[in-house]
Amino acid sequence: MVFTRLARTVPGRIAGPVGRQLVSVSILDMATRLAAQAFLAALPMLFAVASFTPPAVRRELVGTLRTQLGTEGPVLTQVDEVYRGAADSMEAWGAVGVLVALLSATAFSRALQRLCERSWHLPRAGLRTVVWRWGVWLLVWVTVLVSQGTLRDGFGAGAALGFPLQLIAAVLMWWWTQHLMLAGRVAWLPLLPGALLTGIGVVLYSAVSGLWLPRSLELSVERYGPLGSVFTVLSWLIFFFAIVAGGIAIGYVLAHDPLLSPWLGLTGRGEGRTRGGSPARGDAPLRSTNDRHAMEPTTRGQRWSARGALAAATAAVLVLGVFAGLRTIALLGVGLAGLAVTAAALWWVLTRRSVWRLLAAVLAVAAPVWIVVAYTRAELAWVVVVAGALFMVAVGAGRRALVRTDGSARTPEHPAPRVRHPVLIMNPRSGGGKVARFGLREKAEALGAQVLLLEGPGETDVAELARKAATEGADLLGVAGGDGTQALVADVAASLGLPFLVVPAGTRNHFALDLGLDREDPAKALDALTDGVLLRVDLGRAAGHPFVNNVSFGAYAEVVQSPAYRDGKTRTTLELLPDLLVGHRGARLAARAGEADFEAPQALLVSNNPYGTGDIAGLGRRPRLDGGELGVVGVDVASATQAAGLLRGRRATGLTRVTAREVVVDADRERIPVGVDGEAVSLPVPVRCEARPGALRVLVPRERPGMRAPLPRLDWPRIARLALPSARGHAHPEAPHPEAAHPEAAHPETARPTEPGG
Repeated sequence: MVFTRLARTVPGRIAGPVGRQLVSVSILDMATRLAAQAFLAALPMLFAVASFTPPAVRRELVGTLRTQLGTEGPVLTQVDEVYRGAADSMEAWGAVGVLVALLSATAFSRALQRLCERSWHLPRAGLRTVVWRWGVWLLVWVTVLVSQGTLRDGFGAGAALGFPLQLIAAVLMWWWTQHLMLAGRVAWLPLLPGALLTGIGVVLYSAVSGLWLPRSLELSVERYGPLGSVFTVLSWLIFFFAIVAGGIAIGYVLAHDPLLSPWLGLTGRGEGRTRGGSPARGDAPLRSTNDRHAMEPTTRGQRWSARGALAAATAAVLVLGVFAGLRTIALLGVGLAGLAVTAAALWWVLTRRSVWRLLAAVLAVAAPVWIVVAYTRAELAWVVVVAGALFMVAVGAGRRALVRTDGSARTPEHPAPRVRHPVLIMNPRSGGGKVARFGLREKAEALGAQVLLLEGPGETDVAELARKAATEGADLLGVAGGDGTQALVADVAASLGLPFLVVPAGTRNHFALDLGLDREDPAKALDALTDGVLLRVDLGRAAGHPFVNNVSFGAYAEVVQSPAYRDGKTRTTLELLPDLLVGHRGARLAARAGEADFEAPQALLVSNNPYGTGDIAGLGRRPRLDGGELGVVGVDVASATQAAGLLRGRRATGLTRVTAREVVVDADRERIPVGVDGEAVSLPVPVRCEARPGALRVLVPRERPGMRAPLPRLDWPRIARLALPSARGHAHPEAPHPEAAHPEAAHPETARPTEPGG
């Protein structure tokens, strides 16, 4: 009876799950690993930082160690001398040494990321998703360390204010750390219990360490010399990270407790899924796999993101103002001048030949080096790095606050028809042999599909092959190959009313990316044959040629049309670009897209639905594929000044972006080179490009990575309104952002015609 009553209490209810969680995380093993990485990788980075920062920052680092380790007397004097020695050895470190130290320190942040993922029972995030997070965390961590002394003293008010400030800073740091290391796969509120436990635990441990650690360090040094202090510090670090690992792990259990979970946004178990679609162990509150919009941050989460953006932006300005003072203006001037010179030099690299191209390349490299040297000599390099990191955080949080959450921007899903005779056309040479490497033929045949291989000899008429398969009874057509092959078969499927299956076995597969498919594992696309949904998307057509991505005119099309391009792409491109960009070689283009006219653009890109804001090369992503219109981007750059102006993105004078249902491209020649989904063709003018709304039914897996929510343009006044308490009434963040699906619609000024000469 006693045990039954105890089990019904909160401590009794969570005791079992906490024990199992700590065993699952391997808390002692994880703490030892983190301690070793901190000692071997993170501490050397602090010495590198000390060698390049002003004396005031080094004093703050020494003060931080005094706070964390409780060091006083001779030991503190030795630590101070060590950091003074690091400063005196700046030349010995050198830029390469600092870079190596920073790269080595990422081992510490990688171990911390693994702790967070293991605590929340999540698979490892992809390398491209998390690699930048390791560096950002290290920068913020160093900044927090530097500020510990100021926080401890309560900005001069004493420990009565300093201790609460330390607690708040520690909780915020570990709250943000979990969210960053989990790559945003867990919402903010469920991470709060772990942040509270970890933050309070490490601050109390640091305070208690002052009672025993100084004496222990002195005895260790007396008995064993410098090696004794190593053992003592390692022991201290192991206990420290045991608190960190325990706090984060137990926080997961508390977040799923029935009493807390409703307050933290966890309405029940079974709702969490990993990006791959499999249920997450413990069901963490993750983003949806095939609908990034539906599970975007809630209204409360958006308000906190807006507040975080304002706080980070303010902190960046304060860092520049406090540590750089009036030199802030000079800092900005040097940075902007360096960027402009680099952009102009890159333009000269593209438009000059021989020795002039070499000199321009040297200038393009020398400009950013000059910026770094100028900042380092002024002892402001660390100020720029910290302020830049804070500004990046502000930008990320601001866009997160503005992203739409109503889910209306996603392509609607429809029930999939029952497929009895699917036929898949596979190109064994595409993507460097992905068909064989991923066993696509065998897996497709095991699912009942008929596979047709493009083995030659010679060229195969892919469209005719698809039509023949349809006449022989195929009720689904699919392709494992590049975008050019995808477009040909998609056109046949659309004309016959058959569903179409995309297997991303090409090199880039932009179409598959915008459908939300997994390009890293093409075989997952075959899951659509057993558990799929239908998407109705648009197709484009240029003078009778179908395209799923884009059609390019001008410089790029001229280059790929060259017979020497396949033998030497880089050499041919560099040889032809000067004449194409400034020598007026090639056709003089004229285009009309809706009400906008393009006169003599050097490059023109017509895409099947517009690309996201800021994408001028068609290398990014399209928020939707069912908008029923074409995206048009024209580039007209006549000088190095205009080339540098492209840094302004969509506001650049040499860049025009519009949308239209039809685009007509004319020229001063009878035929012009055109790149259709990367394939070089020659077409007679005028070339008429048109959108075919909803022409294609695409079968995709029900569980797939999905499309990322489109990033809206930063709107700081709106971010400020969201951050204020009154934002609930008049700036509802769930209202659709007009440029999430159609960036040009929100900014009609970018749809103005391009004047001759940019």
